[in-house]
Amino acid sequence: MPKARSRIPVLEKLAVIAAVPAAYFLSLPKTGGPLFMGTFNNLDGSLYAARAVSAAAGIAIVFVVAFYAFPARLELRRILLFGAATFAAVAAASLGEAALGQAVKWLFNLPFGPGAFSDKQLAFPAHGRLSPAVWPRNALVAGLALVYGVGRDWVIKSRSARRLETEKMRADIALLKGQINPHTFFNALNNIYAVAERNNDEEAGRAILKLSDMMRYVIYDSDADAVSVGREVEHIRNTIDVFRLRFGKEEDPDIRLGTEGDLNSFLVAPALLVPFVENALKHGLDSSGRGRVEIDIRRDGFWLDLRVENTRLAGAETVKKPAGVGLANVRKRLELIYPRRHALTIEETKEAFRVRLRLKLGGKGR
Repeated sequence: MPKARSRIPVLEKLAVIAAVPAAYFLSLPKTGGPLFMGTFNNLDGSLYAARAVSAAAGIAIVFVVAFYAFPARLELRRILLFGAATFAAVAAASLGEAALGQAVKWLFNLPFGPGAFSDKQLAFPAHGRLSPAVWPRNALVAGLALVYGVGRDWVIKSRSARRLETEKMRADIALLKGQINPHTFFNALNNIYAVAERNNDEEAGRAILKLSDMMRYVIYDSDADAVSVGREVEHIRNTIDVFRLRFGKEEDPDIRLGTEGDLNSFLVAPALLVPFVENALKHGLDSSGRGRVEIDIRRDGFWLDLRVENTRLAGAETVKKPAGVGLANVRKRLELIYPRRHALTIEETKEAFRVRLRLKLGGKGR
């Protein structure tokens, strides 16, 4: 059975538990006097006990169909599981209702057997034995629960879409506030690059070009909904190269980046992977370059597999570097953009910090 996608609010549970019995009891026969023939006796409460049994079965069906078995996505496997769960719920509720109906008959001393007769004769054969009449009623309840589940699912997805739109708008506003004038910035970088060339400083010139490409990615490419994984990897490589400038040639920090598979045909949300790399660079190396950072990015069918591992140096002074987006915000972005399409595991030991992220992407889309 598919796992419940979200917690059911307590008030919604209470509303269903109250509404279903109300519907059953409001349909009781209206009469001004005592009933002895044709239905349960309404003086001793047997009629209400029988309706309570039916209402309990209805509540169980509604919870299974509308809340716990409703498919998160319209896929064949999930739909088949939902159909099987619905049938099982109707069958179990009908069998349970028939069994409890026998208990009600015994409790109120009602007649047993097909030939039994008294002034408390049952008019509803559904409560006398497992009659086919039980199944249509419970199947109708399951149908109404399905209608409720469809409406509930639409409301949840609409709210989620609005929330995602709001979050994206806030992120865009925050990005705009943090940006300087792009043209002024790139003009300044070009001027600095010209100075480096004039002084024959090739290393500084290459660093400026990489920094320019990094800022162009952050300012322009981040506005898009998705970029190729190859472009994201290029940004990661530039980030590593600029980070290496902190160290001298003799220090040569141990930073390894490996890739595998066709990454250019995959699209991913921009700047989604780089925070894991930034975090590893910040905490995996000390100020003298001692330590190790390993990054592995590969394609596995429609899955993107990212593995990042860095050493943890106890007592060592790590390189001072802003934390950037932060892992907490990356988790939030994953939940909003890739719900049920990602798996993030973080393992932390005394010697190492390991991150593995698997994203289910699709061809040219996300």
